[in-house]
Amino acid sequence: MRLILARHGQSYGNVDPEKYKGVDAPLTPLGEGQADNLGKWLKRHHAEIDLILASPLKRALQTAQIVNQYLQLPLQIIEDLSEIPVYDLPRLDQRVHPAKPDLSRESAEDYRAYTQQSERVYNLLLGYLGREKPILVVSHGGAMGTLMRLILERHDIYFQTNNTGLNFLNWENGNWKFAGMNHLQHLTPEMIT
Repeated sequence: MRLILARHGQSYGNVDPEKYKGVDAPLTPLGEGQADNLGKWLKRHHAEIDLILASPLKRALQTAQIVNQYLQLPLQIIEDLSEIPVYDLPRLDQRVHPAKPDLSRESAEDYRAYTQQSERVYNLLLGYLGREKPILVVSHGGAMGTLMRLILERHDIYFQTNNTGLNFLNWENGNWKFAGMNHLQHLTPEMIT
């Protein structure tokens, strides 16, 4: 099985985080263009995808819907693919490790709760292991990063994924293998955010 993890396009929350704090912000015109380029690129290079899973938050769902104009696939909304609420992000210490709660008790509790959400996503994805065709997962930087940390069993790693950046994971011989991180071939340099 192959997973293609895509971060949503640029949202108004990315452009003005203070103004959109705690708001489910939609895509900017640039974010819509990023998603459009992603859809065209996936159709040309990964036409074998046969299912899209998406976060219900506007920026991810809009991205998935724009991409799906090109792929025309079943699209399932998965609540647990949602990002941690924006107002909680500053409280999350990137160094927090569930086995080291002394780093930041409050942050560790938030991270554990978010990790449990990501574990539900991971278990859902494990249910697709027999699939021959790839699955596209459209979500958020934090959600994807936490999922990848679970897969690696390394909660001390920080993953940065640009808007509409792609991360590729393959299930081979009983193990996950990373086949690419933060791929942006579908974007022109001025579109990278």
